[in-house]
Amino acid sequence: TNLYNRRCYDEDVAKFNKHPLPDNLCILSIDVNGLKLANDTKGHLAGDELINGAARSIMDAMESYGKLYRTGGDEFFAILFTDDYEEIVDKILANTNNWKGMYIDNLTISIGVAAKKNFSDVSSIQELEKLADEDMYKKKYAYYEANGIDRKALYKKFGT
Repeated sequence: TNLYNRRCYDEDVAKFNKHPLPDNLCILSIDVNGLKLANDTKGHLAGDELINGAARSIMDAMESYGKLYRTGGDEFFAILFTDDYEEIVDKILANTNNWKGMYIDNLTISIGVAAKKNFSDVSSIQELEKLADEDMYKKKYAYYEANGIDRKALYKKFGT
């Protein structure tokens, strides 16, 4: 993906925590929907394609507002400096909606957001990360529910 990794994210977070958080700081927690199903039914080339498609879709929308980190298999964090994170999130979602792969026809992601301007009492980037993660999981749950996907049944079917 050519993205920053978890170690770089942790190092950057440690640097940010040495200073007061700027009001235009925003954290995005992003997760690819359906990666396990793609890997289990279409193979790891399809899963890799989804991860790379997500990375490109996010990066193309972020421009120069911050850094994108791949912190796990299909998990990403973005540290942004902007007062208009909604526009960036909209661009990311538009990019994923227009994405087409060779092995997979579509890409969906869940994006959680926590902006310092909306949580003035937050004093650490880890607190924003936790809030963004909680928001992402709510959106992920809503995605699976709206699409009638029982994730527990999928895990049983494919043996995990």
